[in-house]
Amino acid sequence: MDGNGEIEISMLDEKLIKFLALQRIHQLFASKVQPLIGSAGAAPPSPVGSQTEGQRKEVQARAVFYPLLGMGSAVNMCYRTLYIGTGADMDVCLTNYGHCNYVSGKHACIFYDENTKHYELLNYSEHGTTVDNVLYSCDFSEKTALTPPSSMVAKVQSVIKRHKNRKQEEEHQQQQQQPPPPSKEAALMRSQAQGPLRKPCSCKASSSSLIGGSGAGWEGTALLHHGSYIKLGCLQFVFSITEFATKQPKGDAALAQDTDLAEKLSVKPHQVPVLRSNSVP
Repeated sequence: MDGNGEIEISMLDEKLIKFLALQRIHQLFASKVQPLIGSAGAAPPSPVGSQTEGQRKEVQARAVFYPLLGMGSAVNMCYRTLYIGTGADMDVCLTNYGHCNYVSGKHACIFYDENTKHYELLNYSEHGTTVDNVLYSCDFSEKTALTPPSSMVAKVQSVIKRHKNRKQEEEHQQQQQQPPPPSKEAALMRSQAQGPLRKPCSCKASSSSLIGGSGAGWEGTALLHHGSYIKLGCLQFVFSITEFATKQPKGDAALAQDTDLAEKLSVKPHQVPVLRSNSVP
């Protein structure tokens, strides 16, 4: 080593010099060959292939909305919400499952609550939705104001009330002075003038008519379970949760293992030896 701290090659061993030279040659050639092998051997992934692989992956269904009247097919609930109605943008289009006069464009919505870990149904229709024989509908009752109205509001309310009473009296008088029923031809001409008749369905009336005179319906959500019965007008469905539907019963082998384990764990009663007469010579 000289005064500058550099190593003189003449002072090194010949074998060491050859080894260092060979090591450097491997480093230089390896750095040039590896990129060539990588560029020639491995082709970059094509975006078309990744798209097809993504399309092939199917989203696992959380639950299934299954019809009971034999029309239409079951709808998988793959996401947290499932909208039901006669509208074309609904997840479950009710027009595919039969005809009913008492269903709405946006009738109800089924959603999964992350906090409670339960499925719930929220009714949007004026006709209501029946879940497990319980009616969930809108609240049509008149709300009383907590604070007394102002003088202007009180005058308007009194005018509206008098107009309602007058209208009821006029309708009552018209019913008393009602003419004889028209003939069939006149009734047919009147119906044609009013428009086409609605196609009848299995419903006798709207479900909201079952609320009563007060019109106070329950606007809360309905808790759905595995096998819940849902009725929208006269269309009937069953809600099935795949977590419970995919559980298979135990097979014969599992039952045999359980019985063997139970027999092993069961304590056998104490056996008393019996001495027979012919046992002693």
